[in-house]
Amino acid sequence: MGFFIADLLFYLATLGCFIATLFVYFQLVKAVKKHRDVPMWMYKMGHAFKARGPDYYESITDSVALFEVYVFLVAFLLANVFVVAIIYQKNHSLPASIYLCFKYEFVIVVAMRLLGTLSKLVLVLLSRKINWFKKTENQLWSSHFYASSNAVLGMIFMTFFFLLLTVNLTGVPAKPLEVTVAKSRIVIGSTKASELLKDGFQFTKKTRDKEIKKEADSEIRNKRNDHFYYGELMELVRDGKSYGTVSVTPKSKDTDKLKDCVITYYSIHAENNQIKEVQIENKAISTLTYDDFKNKN
Repeated sequence: MGFFIADLLFYLATLGCFIATLFVYFQLVKAVKKHRDVPMWMYKMGHAFKARGPDYYESITDSVALFEVYVFLVAFLLANVFVVAIIYQKNHSLPASIYLCFKYEFVIVVAMRLLGTLSKLVLVLLSRKINWFKKTENQLWSSHFYASSNAVLGMIFMTFFFLLLTVNLTGVPAKPLEVTVAKSRIVIGSTKASELLKDGFQFTKKTRDKEIKKEADSEIRNKRNDHFYYGELMELVRDGKSYGTVSVTPKSKDTDKLKDCVITYYSIHAENNQIKEVQIENKAISTLTYDDFKNKN
């Protein structure tokens, strides 16, 4: 339950930042359309989102400030397309490419911010150089650093920062793996032990000196002492034959009856004679090759 609450807080923080970003953006759009300044708190926010060093941002709102936000958003979108295309060339899987790009969003935002700042500095310097040669004061590009637009860009930065934390700490839901053991279907993370018990399977646990058979009402405890296995590791047996190892885990608490636990892990040794009766995603595990895993989406 504690993990669920922590995950929920991260998702709420990310959602809150996204909503705040939209609110700040529409404040800028409304101010530009009505030819007035954004609220003072938004200027303060723009000044706060500055790098280390002097504050060059000005409390000014005009159409150029909004245009700079649009330029950033378009550049950000194009950068995402570019990154997805590069990743796709390597793994040839569009869903996997989009997912990997999704994990790199914060890096892309930081890169676009740095590139945007450098581009503006270059444009301002070129504009001043051209004006010096032409002996004119008309700027080809605004030399202002807008606190109003920086408030929007800063909130975008914060949104993707929280998104980075959320994705890396909680992960992204994926299609559960389906395993077929002697014609019994096991969906990892979903199938209950009671379903396998009905199919004639038994759950046994080996100790140093004996093998213990677990009954349907046996208590299973999730000790939470391993990052790879949850609950208790047991051998799956039917008609005296071993069909591999499974991990049975209480679904929503630390202890539960075996029949109410779910299967969260499955493995079988290559030397096991029953491996020919095991399928992963409707493919016989005994026929799988390295390329099957290499090209898996």
